[in-house]
Amino acid sequence: MRFVPSSLLFASLLAASALGSAQAPSPAPAAGTKKDGRKEIATTIAEMGKDTAAKKDDDARKKIDDLLKEFPECGPKDKKAIADAVAKNLKLNRLPAQGSNEQPMIFLTSVVALGQMGEFASKHLEDAYEARDWKKDLEFRGRILKQLGSTKDPAAVDFLLKVLESKDNSLIADASTALGNYNQGPEEARKRIVEKLQKHLNTAQGNASDISSPLYNEMKKKYETISPAMIETLQKITGQQFREPREWEKWWNDNKSKPWS
Repeated sequence: MRFVPSSLLFASLLAASALGSAQAPSPAPAAGTKKDGRKEIATTIAEMGKDTAAKKDDDARKKIDDLLKEFPECGPKDKKAIADAVAKNLKLNRLPAQGSNEQPMIFLTSVVALGQMGEFASKHLEDAYEARDWKKDLEFRGRILKQLGSTKDPAAVDFLLKVLESKDNSLIADASTALGNYNQGPEEARKRIVEKLQKHLNTAQGNASDISSPLYNEMKKKYETISPAMIETLQKITGQQFREPREWEKWWNDNKSKPWS
């Protein structure tokens, strides 16, 4: 039998191993991995931009619907690109239709779509709420708040809680409703929501009960406006069915240090 030097044998094995590695198929993507950089996403975004530039807003709204349908199947880069592109629609120079008090449909469609884009859209909605163009349109700003809640982004909780300090009762109510979306959110966020809401609820009731106050009618109206939304959200988050502010205060004091399911 012919003798093969060990050095040559080792080199042959090494070469075979390298060849096998080169020919081995690439590992399959992990289950649940979404593809990024899809051409059709970039194309639809570009077409939407052309539509809005030509003031073909109805066509642009159809592109928003198409992007929203594809959104769950996108990777993070494409999701961000979609949210950024839709948010740009809120900066368009558009006015309500003559005789209408509602914002143009391109704005309404964009806000609703952003509400379904989670963490990729929450900052855009916060910016829209703060935009100077809509400072006096409480109804539209309330819609923005509700869609911000729909993102269920924990990072938006502080923003919504801050709105509870607003001077506009309808915005307080809308922010309270928006916070109800966090009933399955992190425990820390749920506890902060319950703590703030029950405090505001009790304060509002106390102010509305002082018939000697010159602000009695104003405070009574405020309580009547904000309390239904606050109570509904408290019920969603805690699973309790209390109606009276003092009951919520007691429940909070009894349960704030306990683990929540």
